This record gives sequence, C-alpha cells and structure tokens, in this order.
Amino acid sequence: MAASDLAIGAFGSTSWERLCLGLPSIAVTLAENQQDVADALAAASLALFAGPAAEASERAFETMIGAVIRDKGLSEWSRRCLEVCDGRGTERVVDMLWTPTGIMAHGKRGVAGGQL
Repeated sequence: MAASDLAIGAFGSTSWERLCLGLPSIAVTLAENQQDVADALAAASLALFAGPAAEASERAFETMIGAVIRDKGLSEWSRRCLEVCDGRGTERVVDMLWTPTGIMAHGKRGVAGGQL
C-alpha cells in the first residue's frame, strides 16, 4: 500500500490505514455499518464512493479511475489524507492513560512502573 498511488477497496478499517499512508482511494461499502464512513470521507473529498459493492459496476470504476488520472490531483489528495490520520493514535491513547510516574490516569499503578 505504501508504494501505491491509488487504492481500490472498501470502507472498513482499511480506510484509516489508507488515510494514514496518504493513499487516495476509490471504495465501496460491504456492509451497512460502513455507510456513515463512506459518506463522511466522500463529503470531505478524502475518498471516492463507488456505491455498495453489490451495485458497483466495472464501468463506474473505469469512469472514476479515468477522472482521477485526468485530474492529476493525487498529490493534493494524498496530502489531505495525511492531515486526517497520522498513525499516532495508539501513542496518544497511551499518553492520556499514563503519567511519567507510571500512575494511570484513573489512579492505578500500571505494568512495570508505567513502562509499556
């Protein structure tokens, strides 16, 4: 994925991986619970929504890929993706839970004096 310019996928958890890598994508929904993510990412111009997988056609993908190639805006699209998700979420959660003394935010001592 890191070496790709454009991905074709679904709006599941890999949506966040693609954003983190700055990888523009054309995606489908595979399940109802992906619809809100699809709508939000498409509205923010962070992904192109090709519709539900069962309804997406080869022609729709050809049209979208052609538009992306003609637009030549992949670098800007990639930059916008990187601004949304930088891959440091786990680090932020750990920072919120642990203090320098090894005491978790809720007052309990953590593993090995706070060291993970």
